[in-house]
Amino acid sequence: MFLSISIASWLVIGIIGVGLCLVVKLFETSSVPNGIPRVLNREDLVGRAVERFVGVNPIGFIREGYQKYSKHQKPFVLPSVAEGDEVLLPKDLAKHVLFSKENEYSFKAYITDFFQLKYTSWPLAFAKKYDFYVKLISKDLTETLKTDSVARSLAEEARSCLADLWGEDSETWVDVSLYCAMEKMASRMINVLAIGPGHSDETLLNAMAHCSDAIVFGASIIKAFPSFLHPKQALLNRERTLPTKIGGRYFEVIFHKRMKPIIESKIKEQQKQRDPEAQEETLKSVDSLLDLLIRAGLRSKWPIEATSMWLSYRIFMINFPGVHTTAVSATSVLLDILSDPIDENLVNHLRAEIESIAGNSSGYWNAEDLERAALLDSAVKESLRLNGINAASPTRKVVAPTGVSLANGLFLPCGTKVGIPQYALHRDEEIYPEADRYNPYRFYIENASESAIRQSSMTTTSDEYVVFGHGRRQCPGRFIFAHIFKVFIAEMLLNYDVQPILVRPKIHIPVQLLELPHRHWEIQGSFKSRFAKLSSTGLSGRIISLPGLL
Repeated sequence: MFLSISIASWLVIGIIGVGLCLVVKLFETSSVPNGIPRVLNREDLVGRAVERFVGVNPIGFIREGYQKYSKHQKPFVLPSVAEGDEVLLPKDLAKHVLFSKENEYSFKAYITDFFQLKYTSWPLAFAKKYDFYVKLISKDLTETLKTDSVARSLAEEARSCLADLWGEDSETWVDVSLYCAMEKMASRMINVLAIGPGHSDETLLNAMAHCSDAIVFGASIIKAFPSFLHPKQALLNRERTLPTKIGGRYFEVIFHKRMKPIIESKIKEQQKQRDPEAQEETLKSVDSLLDLLIRAGLRSKWPIEATSMWLSYRIFMINFPGVHTTAVSATSVLLDILSDPIDENLVNHLRAEIESIAGNSSGYWNAEDLERAALLDSAVKESLRLNGINAASPTRKVVAPTGVSLANGLFLPCGTKVGIPQYALHRDEEIYPEADRYNPYRFYIENASESAIRQSSMTTTSDEYVVFGHGRRQCPGRFIFAHIFKVFIAEMLLNYDVQPILVRPKIHIPVQLLELPHRHWEIQGSFKSRFAKLSSTGLSGRIISLPGLL
């Protein structure tokens, strides 16, 4: 019977099915309570459907809602077809939410929904051990940034990245796709910390990047369908029949195959050290997330935690959020620095700061060295303020079974998603004068004390600066991002000159609540050779094309 249906008929059936799914999505009920203002002030069912449909690009909604409601300490509803309606909170109410317990307002539950991890990822990825894993990254792995061995490994990887991506020819211009270059830089340097130096296997790193893409793409497909169909898709996922799952599974096999011998070798190395003190000494000399995970796995009562599949997936889980967010932010930072409208000598000032630090260091970049790069930190922080990846974060999902009440008495039932209008908050003229203008000196304090430098650092969050979140759940990898990107910029400034960009292009594409750069933004540059270990030589560059910009 089914075989007798023509291809054209199947196409018509498919179009009708997609149309029905869209209609159902537009009219899906939301856990957002009544009484909270909406930007379009539509309370009827049809009006809310229209609001969701036109709310695909949320930036305008966020800016308007912030001015009308957030500035007066009132929440408002951000409509979304894919994510469902979300309550955006003003600063005073957000503070209570961000410092509440995970069993009331959950970041983990929000992320699980956002990426549909129940269906797109390995089930154990966000299991109970997730909190332990986050602690390993935010504390133990971050501590390794202070060691000489990690400083040396990261500096050498940065130099190798620059040579591979931008070349070593001092005469010839080289075309560089900036976002792709930053993605490769992030992948290689993050995995120096994740796996250890000497493991920048391109096949392995590409497989993890493609697996990340499969999760994001798969989540987008699942969220395009009404919620009641998600269990059906989950069944397909378990059977490995969804195209996105098949693709993800293919790349899982590749990165597991590449990771397995590395993991087995490191396990044998640790098993040789029966004495706990000897193990600690061994770990001090290797300093990677994988080594820390193996140590925990060998001590665990659960044998699965010392298997190559478990450990491979844990390494993937630092790549999944880390590589893409670092690449996106790094692309924006470089474009802002190279097209600074306030100071055309910004690159020279940054280079002078880096040269001064390099002249009094061991030749590599430890955490103490980079902490003194106050101007570089300010320039990066200012770019992050303007180019946050998520326009409405930090985010949480109400998971308390009986719901919760905000400080103003507003009741939010279980399942309600809440967030902060970051895009508009970071452009509030009362907080940041000339807020829409990139000012690399905004957070710079000349001759500041160590405590003042830390307070103004890009990694220090507040209720007015929320790029890395705020409260109980801040980005566990923010110190790692700051460190590796500063190392990369420091090496770039010492070894390359880049001609300023006259006009900074708009390269960000709104994707749901995310602001992502175009992958094909290109610069052209030439390399000038290094004459001393850390002398100032340079890269010269100029813009050559703007393909596909919006």
